[in-house]
Amino acid sequence: MQDRLEDVTVLLVEDDEDAAFLLGMVLERAGARVEHASGVVAALKLASGVERFDLLISDMHLPDGSAADVLARWPADRRSPEALALTGDTSESSRTELEAAGFKAVLAKPAAIDDVIRHSAALIARRAG
Repeated sequence: MQDRLEDVTVLLVEDDEDAAFLLGMVLERAGARVEHASGVVAALKLASGVERFDLLISDMHLPDGSAADVLARWPADRRSPEALALTGDTSESSRTELEAAGFKAVLAKPAAIDDVIRHSAALIARRAG
């Protein structure tokens, strides 16, 4: 894995604890600082309390809403992060919904870890450039 996420703050929204643990660990090994939430309400609470998140990585379907809800309800006084969605729903309508909500990348589950890191690094590089 060559892509690095040094000094990138990630909000990982995933209700599957095992998947969140694994992905969080890999993101941290790539240099990111990771905060985890298991749903929309918890994610928004974290977003309100942290100065900034550079990147949002979210499962599409959450127990209390969707990944689109996280971005739609992002605190107005916080800069919106770059956003990558992970979903088992590979329908075109789901992809369109996520892109309309502001997700710049949508990966089908199960996504290869290297793909998640590569797409994350590309989103951050695009924002910086």
